[in-house]
Amino acid sequence: MLDIRRFHQRLARRNAPAGCPEKTWQRTCEALVFRRRDAWLDGQRDGSLLASPQIAAIVRDAMLHFHGLRYDVFAYVIMPSHLHWIFRPRAEWVEELEMQGSVRSPRETIMHSLLSFTALEMNRALHRKGPVWQSESYDRCLRSDEELMRVTEYVENNPVKAGLCRRPEDWEWSSAWQAGSLPHR
Repeated sequence: MLDIRRFHQRLARRNAPAGCPEKTWQRTCEALVFRRRDAWLDGQRDGSLLASPQIAAIVRDAMLHFHGLRYDVFAYVIMPSHLHWIFRPRAEWVEELEMQGSVRSPRETIMHSLLSFTALEMNRALHRKGPVWQSESYDRCLRSDEELMRVTEYVENNPVKAGLCRRPEDWEWSSAWQAGSLPHR
């Protein structure tokens, strides 16, 4: 079993290497935690709800439902045990949310909506009840076009790295499979 909190705590106790600014060291630690968690998740194929095409379709359709309305989707991949999703809330929707006095940030609102809706639909499809998603997630702010391109490539190559397909566009549950044609509204 992976204990990501303990791994993160061990990294946090380490001092930044000589000549490495504290902020850079913090980002390096976050990247190491992300890579460790992602490598572990890639190996968790058995027994995962997301391995089912029916369930993967529920999640994909939900992620794309508000594309062009509440947020813009840049890339996604649904793996057998987890998903990656790159999106940006749309400014006009953020303004509307703020006028409504939402206590959640736009990102939190989007994630809560996706996770609660998909949990309900997944349980309905499987004729079951109970929790679906883990309580923790890994969120990251992309700060430049270069970082967006790098992370998009990483996301879309995830099934290749995990040995699920030979090319990113071969994985049906990804934005790469759609050949850059995310639905526009």
